[in-house]
Amino acid sequence: AVFLQDEIELEQRYGKEVVNGDGYFLSRSWVFAQSNEIRFAAPQEDADNESPSSTIVHTFARNQDGESICHDKHPFVVCVHLLRAASDSSIVYTSVPYLSDLHFVDELCHYAKPIKDGGKNLQIRIVLGPEAWVKDRLHNYVNTPIQEAGRQQRESALRRLDIREWGTSRRFSRSKAMVSTAGAMVGSYNYTYAARYYHYEEGVFLSSNHPELDALRNRIEELWRVSRPVVTLARRPPPGYVAGGDAKRAKIE
Repeated sequence: AVFLQDEIELEQRYGKEVVNGDGYFLSRSWVFAQSNEIRFAAPQEDADNESPSSTIVHTFARNQDGESICHDKHPFVVCVHLLRAASDSSIVYTSVPYLSDLHFVDELCHYAKPIKDGGKNLQIRIVLGPEAWVKDRLHNYVNTPIQEAGRQQRESALRRLDIREWGTSRRFSRSKAMVSTAGAMVGSYNYTYAARYYHYEEGVFLSSNHPELDALRNRIEELWRVSRPVVTLARRPPPGYVAGGDAKRAKIE
């Protein structure tokens, strides 16, 4: 599929939030229903025989307007589970070609915070795609707050993530996966607002004792090690940076 300019503008529109001072930077209202946070209905691992398990996750639950609604097997909710249930100070690997859902970025930043500040001190290592407009979204995450103090907070939070990019517009990683000590998720979900709200997506959650978990983690780690560090995440773009880049026909699938 091809993301045109109006679709990229949709990503920009959904990302406009303000600092709310509750330990996260963005509103988390989407994952709440009747004041209770919706959490992933993770399968219980059998402690007796250590039998691995897998669960299909999806965005097929819809409201009357056709938008995906938050439910206990939505991929976004599963991602939050993989962060929340991960062991303190452990490594989380994520391959995210686009990473334009700033609310997901916000969750990553939260769980990367030191434990004393309410986070889990996770070492989050990300393999990002090369599209310039995606890095522009990360600039927007930092620069949205009106107050300078808010921008400084978000920049510090974003710098806790070890984000690297790999590939070119013609050859890049299309892997969409997250692996933590709590398990993994793989599938079509590509960490954009369009994927969360509009597209029909499916994926698979793998339990922490699944036999494929180590191989998946190793593949993402290998790609992360040969990727280039992303350096354009300052509060103000560095000299020569062009916001948005060549965004007219950025490919997203």
